[in-house]
Amino acid sequence: MSRAIEIYHQTKKFEDMMTREELAEYRKEKLINVVSETAAQLVDDFNASGSKDDVIEGIIQGITKSHRHLQGEFWMAMAEVCKKYSELDDRYFDPRNAFAKDMTKRMSEGAMNF
Repeated sequence: MSRAIEIYHQTKKFEDMMTREELAEYRKEKLINVVSETAAQLVDDFNASGSKDDVIEGIIQGITKSHRHLQGEFWMAMAEVCKKYSELDDRYFDPRNAFAKDMTKRMSEGAMNF
């Protein structure tokens, strides 16, 4: 048995021992960790690529492969991300990216008017 399959079975056994509430919390934390790592990697790849066009194209290709209704849900979630990002404490920003806070605030305000 491959290591990946072995890990899957161990995780499945672990999940089977949890209560419904514990399983929901475990899956929530797992999802948050995966999305967090993916977002950090995306930002790093974007900064290292030297070509925002390639990153934009990759994002568009990925999103358009998903269900059409879910694409709309995704963009509504992104509007909420922009809103929360714009509300972050100033310690997360420096003069080089301070505009990002204002830009995401304007983006979220525009999206919330739909």
